[in-house]
Amino acid sequence: MPNFVDISNYSNSANYQKLYGAKTQEIILYGGASAGKSYEVCAWLLQSIIKWDQLRGVPTRSLLIRKTLPALKRSIKPIFDKQIERLGMAAYSHYNKTEMAYNILHSTVECLSCNSETETEKIKSITDVDFIIMEESTELSAKIYEVVMTRLRGGGVPDVYKRAIQLYNPVSVANWTYAHFFERNCPEITKIRVNIDDNRFEAADGLTRKRLLGLRDRNRNLYNVYYLGEYGNLEGMIYEGYEVVPDVPRGAKYVGDGIDFGYNAPSAHVRCWEYDGMFYADELLYQSGLTNTELIQLSKKNCIIGGHIYADSAEPDRIKEFQVAGLRCDEASKSIRGGIDYIKSRPLRVTARSVNLIKELQGYYWARDRHDNPTDEPVGVADHALDAMRYGFFTPHANTGKRLDISVWDSLNK
Repeated sequence: MPNFVDISNYSNSANYQKLYGAKTQEIILYGGASAGKSYEVCAWLLQSIIKWDQLRGVPTRSLLIRKTLPALKRSIKPIFDKQIERLGMAAYSHYNKTEMAYNILHSTVECLSCNSETETEKIKSITDVDFIIMEESTELSAKIYEVVMTRLRGGGVPDVYKRAIQLYNPVSVANWTYAHFFERNCPEITKIRVNIDDNRFEAADGLTRKRLLGLRDRNRNLYNVYYLGEYGNLEGMIYEGYEVVPDVPRGAKYVGDGIDFGYNAPSAHVRCWEYDGMFYADELLYQSGLTNTELIQLSKKNCIIGGHIYADSAEPDRIKEFQVAGLRCDEASKSIRGGIDYIKSRPLRVTARSVNLIKELQGYYWARDRHDNPTDEPVGVADHALDAMRYGFFTPHANTGKRLDISVWDSLNK
């Protein structure tokens, strides 16, 4: 019999221990930034598979769901992979890339998206499901949520032990989840609120916690959402009204690429387009721990014919290295307010795969003074992809007011 790590008391957080003690089929795990929600839920799911498959001889079927497949691949899937390794289950797990499904012991875990009618219909056809994880369920609609919940039936695990878990940051009371789950009494649902203080993976220096605490004096709404983990409102949101779209439209015109340098903080690369009077932003990279050499190689991989990178002007040496490597790269405009105003002059569309850019947009507000009046200073939990987006859109306009005439389809398919 395999000797797996026992995680029945996996977390020292009383809030996360509620996952293991919950008696309801539905669980909502919501809360602040860097709370470790995905890590803990993946550990819970693996523990449940061990409990039923190995110890009781009951194979299980589980679903990992997020709205789009690119978002799922960049978020909960790599976390699930890490937890498989951490808990000593790698030798008993196999991932089928074609089917996007794990075989773990005698159980299966399927990765699914629901961003189209075809994908939603596929979910409708699934039966005998024991466990469902819906990451960032605020991205889904109430209708799709109801469709997913109908799948929690059949299977080998008795109904009383089946679970469907939603996890998300409660960004706005305007989201459907607030009215659906919090404006009415829901005794059939266990609601667990967590924040960074529940995260045992938080770095020992506590820098992220300090940054989140610092929001208290700069924007109370952001502090409530990203530190306390409470629902907030959209008042003072800088890019209010942006829309998430499946992709950049055919025939869109290239504007530029923006790169925000990082190392401990993520490096971010965003490509910017214009179509029918609207701006389109597409996240290409968002990754920590990259040396400049590694970032250059990834930028070469992502580059397009005729492309132009605009990068953080505070790092001229790194820009020079890009140029020496043969990439067309120049300093970005330093004007934060000018760049924000320019982007806000057009409707903004963001591709669904731009998961980190979307998170940053949701948490980007005007700072407020001691009298709670808005100021001209932007404040956010993170702004790496936002800076890259601003570089890509605003710098060509600030420099020349001209755009390169490159079709999205022509450039990407050469």
